[in-house]
Amino acid sequence: MEIFVKSFICKEYWRNNMKRYTNLFILTHTLFMLALLPVSAKDIIVPAEKIQVQVIVGSTSAFTGVAFDINLKNALPDGVTIDREAFAKDKSNLPRFEIREANDQIAFELDRSLIGAALYIIQMVDSKPEIIEALSNQSNYIFIDNPIKVKLSNGDFLIITPELLKAATLKKIFLSEENRQRLIAARGGAHILYQNKIDFGMRADVTDSSRRVFALSFSYFGTPVESVEWWRFAAKGYVSTDKNDPISEIHLFPFTVGQVFGLEKGKPFETGEIRGYFGIEGNQTFRKSRLNASFYYTTLLPNFIDLTFGSSNRLRLNPVLKFGAEYWDEINDNTKPDALQKGGKIGAEIYYYIPVMENYSLLVEGNFGYTLGKKFKEKNNVNDFISHFNVTLGYEVPGSDMKVLATYTFGQNDINFTEDTRLLLGLAINLFKSVNGTLTNHK
Repeated sequence: MEIFVKSFICKEYWRNNMKRYTNLFILTHTLFMLALLPVSAKDIIVPAEKIQVQVIVGSTSAFTGVAFDINLKNALPDGVTIDREAFAKDKSNLPRFEIREANDQIAFELDRSLIGAALYIIQMVDSKPEIIEALSNQSNYIFIDNPIKVKLSNGDFLIITPELLKAATLKKIFLSEENRQRLIAARGGAHILYQNKIDFGMRADVTDSSRRVFALSFSYFGTPVESVEWWRFAAKGYVSTDKNDPISEIHLFPFTVGQVFGLEKGKPFETGEIRGYFGIEGNQTFRKSRLNASFYYTTLLPNFIDLTFGSSNRLRLNPVLKFGAEYWDEINDNTKPDALQKGGKIGAEIYYYIPVMENYSLLVEGNFGYTLGKKFKEKNNVNDFISHFNVTLGYEVPGSDMKVLATYTFGQNDINFTEDTRLLLGLAINLFKSVNGTLTNHK
């Protein structure tokens, strides 16, 4: 009996311990397997006060432009960074970025890319005048149509909602005065920006007012090679569907060299440029043409007309004054081929772009001078003093690069020296958006 009892107690002890060890094994195995399971990522909503925004004007080897820096460093947990590689690869979650005014009117859309360990930077390469004007408005903010989702090194995600980004950027998306001048200067000055254009329209025929001809005027100033800052190409002209148009003219200067001074100042009389021009010019068929070697000094005048009437985002330009001398050497003249002459001019040019209210503009262009060369003047029946002026009233179509315009022209052109009085009705198109020039022109 005693042996039976001891045997029973031993079996019960063994059975109980086996259950205990089995349960402990199951618990340990379960905890081990749970530890192997991936921890679900958390979405961290970034408060508006943790988002720092800065408008930057910077340069690369290819361009000078604006960048909008959204700094998330203050929103990151300790020891955690942004997973740049994962975010850069996944472009499908990128929202649409726009700069909007406080009333939600769209100013322009942005390009975007990720740069830096904790920086989300939206880059804008293009810095045409309309964008510089838009960034003069101090009520702008950054709009996104979907939340920004930024992956972190610990697997979590930072979430920036449209509402929070608006609160963080409202009244912070504008250019400082220093950055405005730097950006304008990098694009060749506002004078260059607004001159690089094509105007297309219709006017009455010079010899038959009952007939209409289509006409096109253009101007361009830029660099053929980005790395050669001192070399610029210049062209301007007026052509029409009338091949014998007596007021047609084309000026091509494949080689111009110059030096700028006082660029950082951007002030009247303190900013200037000395530039030489070498090229060919003639009528649109070049049956009358000549070589041209010119030398001009360019400076800014005080900005004395304000027709914005309180509009805060119009880019007001200083008048630009050029004065110098030109040498002409005729190489072709179908009217008098055996009497080619040399001549020239001492003169000045003025260019003044005046914004009017929100969407209108007034452009005044003029040149005047004293002609040189007695035989040249006798051959071409040229007066001692010649002048030529354009006055253009334009309406800038919102959200586009087009402008409806009316241009009144009077005076003599420099090629045929024909009296030119015309009214051109048409469109202006800003085609040259990435021009690098020299002279700044903003106050």
